[in-house]
Amino acid sequence: MSATRMVRVPRNLSGSNCSILAPGGSSDSAPCCSRLDPLSLIIRADLADALCIARRYDESVQQSERTLEMDPNFAIGHYELGQAFVQKQMYNEAITEFQRAIELAGDNAAFDSNLAYAYAVSGRRDDALKIAQDLETRARASSAADSNIALIYAGLGDNDKAMIWLNKAYQARFNPSILLRPGFDPLRSDARFQDLRRRIGLPLRLTSLSIVPRWSRTFISSKVGRPNINRKPTQPLQFVYVG
Repeated sequence: MSATRMVRVPRNLSGSNCSILAPGGSSDSAPCCSRLDPLSLIIRADLADALCIARRYDESVQQSERTLEMDPNFAIGHYELGQAFVQKQMYNEAITEFQRAIELAGDNAAFDSNLAYAYAVSGRRDDALKIAQDLETRARASSAADSNIALIYAGLGDNDKAMIWLNKAYQARFNPSILLRPGFDPLRSDARFQDLRRRIGLPLRLTSLSIVPRWSRTFISSKVGRPNINRKPTQPLQFVYVG
């Protein structure tokens, strides 16, 4: 078993308070979290998100399932469960979870794009393109969905369009933490993607790292449990994994 050391991500990179945990040292301790409110649904969802980004999909599924036991109508819980399912190639289950999240919270660029991504990687190309076209229409009025549209095209295997939308997102000063998500793995060897990451200042290699982001303030609506963004915590939320 290996312990962890924590590396802070600059505010201008993450867009919010977050921490990256990297392996190092050794310990026989069990997994633990510091400053974790056991009754906070949003913190539990953040942990599931971090586990998914760390490619620890089984643990992410378990975390989301425990969260949904507390509140079966927590839209973000269904969204996080869907993200882990799609990476486990459990596409029907993922689609069901994303549809449930949308049913509970309404149309949302993050939820809609992840549903489209699940359609794309499961072979339902027409369904994925229909959502992409809808989001592109919305993007004419707001650039908030640009990186979400890129995710869909990454799932469709259209790297050129994915990069076009990622560059639009970059020009609009998007939250680049989305680039850490497994859905963008097919782009990581693309020189254009690597150049984008260099311009942002995001490390090119994050092997065996897990990131704990606070929810993006741009797409989580109050009806799905947005945290109080006006409160400024004295310290960033910290999760400490061992293993």
